[in-house]
Amino acid sequence: MSGLVESLLALARTDAGATPAEPVDAGAAVRERVQAWIPLADERGVTLTFDLNGASMLWAGPQRLAQVLDNLVSNAIDHAPAGSAVTVSARQAAPWVEIRVRDAGPGMSEEERARAFDRFWRAPRSRHGGSGLGLTIVKRLVEADGGEVALTKAPGGGTEAVVRLRPA
Repeated sequence: MSGLVESLLALARTDAGATPAEPVDAGAAVRERVQAWIPLADERGVTLTFDLNGASMLWAGPQRLAQVLDNLVSNAIDHAPAGSAVTVSARQAAPWVEIRVRDAGPGMSEEERARAFDRFWRAPRSRHGGSGLGLTIVKRLVEADGGEVALTKAPGGGTEAVVRLRPA
C-alpha cells in the first residue's frame, strides 16, 4: 500500500508542475544511478553495467532524471532472469541524447509495449508486484523535460527502454 501511495504522490508532483530543466551530465547521472542499483542486481544474480561511450550533456531536472533512471533500472532488474545482464547506456543520437536501459527478460508484445505507459496497467503475465504507475511516471517526467520515451524489442530478446532528451 505504501508503494502505491508513493507512486500516486510522485504522479501528482509531475502533474503539479515541473522545476526548470538544467544542463545535466548524462554519463554522470547514469553512472551514479547504476552504482546505486548494483547491490540489488547482484542479489538477484543479474549483471548491471553501463556504457557511456558518447554520453553528453542534456537538459533535464536532475531529480526527474534520477527518478526516470531508478524506475527503468528497477523494472529491468525485476524482469531480467538470473545469470543475465541489464545494460544502461547514454549517447548522442542527434537531435537527442539517448539513454537506453536493456534487459534480457521475457520481453513484451507490441500491444503490451503500446499499453505499458497507461496508468495502472500491468502485463498480464507479470510476476512482479507494483502499482502499474512506474512507466506512467517515467513518461510524465521525460515529457516535462521536453523529451520522449518508448519501449522497443531488445536485440536478442528482452525489452529496451529508450529515453530521448534535448542536448544541452
